[in-house]
Order: sequence, then structure tokens, then C-alpha cells
Amino acid sequence: VITEVLEHVDDPDVCLRELHRVISPGGRICVSVPTARTEWLYWRLHPGYEKNSTHLRIFSKGKITDAVRRAGFTIVHVEGRNFGPALNWVGHAALRSKSDHAGKITSNLWIERWSDKTWRFLNAVYIGRILSRIGNVIWPKSWYVYAEKS
Repeated sequence: VITEVLEHVDDPDVCLRELHRVISPGGRICVSVPTARTEWLYWRLHPGYEKNSTHLRIFSKGKITDAVRRAGFTIVHVEGRNFGPALNWVGHAALRSKSDHAGKITSNLWIERWSDKTWRFLNAVYIGRILSRIGNVIWPKSWYVYAEKS
């Protein structure tokens, strides 16, 4: 499992080839990266997001799946996830929340509290999962790519 890492490294292809080298035949990987749409929006809403996030590149769904294939893996499944956190980040970007050197948010923390309470309520009345499923298709924060070494 390698989540939210490849956007930070100098050469993602090298990382993926190394994963392919060390994984046994039939082994599976799960790779996730932020979506291009969410990154694009956050970078435009928050003038400090690019620097604070330390992201060196933005991946579209096609770019991440192509990179995984180039490394020698066979794609098993791709899905969008993290719709709820995508909404949190829009709030933080719009309010230009401050963060520390590692990108951890240090201001406007009420957004997480409000979001957590809202999602708990929505899940309690059985619509949270439905909204998440729809949101993960329409506007996911991350692409999750599941792949196998043949």
C-alpha cells in the first residue's frame, strides 16, 4: 500500500518499478494519489497550498494508471475515494487555513469538527454512505489504483 506518496517524489516511475521488482508474481499493490481536479481547485483557492503540500506533480486518472502499467503491473480496479475529505479541503483552501511545515492544518480546525458531526449524522440517518458513493464518483479527492504483478 502506497497512499498519497507519489505526488511528493522526484521520479514516481522509479518508485513504481522498485515496487514491481520486490513484489512476488501475483502480488498486489494499492496506490493512491490526489485527483487532478481537487489539486487544481486547492492550488487556485489557497495561495500557500502548492508550497505547503510539497506536491511535485499532479496526477490525472489516466496519468496514474499509465504510470502503474509502465512499471509492469496489470490494473485490477480503479476508484475515486475520500469525497468527505475533499469537501474539508475546499473549506480550508477557501478560508486559506494555515498549516505547518508538513502540511498539517493548524487553523480553522472547526471545519473538521463540523464535518465529523455532519457525517456522523448523515450516516445515522442512512444517507451518508449514499452521498459518499455519489461524491466518490463525481468529485473524489483521491484515485485508488489496485494492480497486480503478473
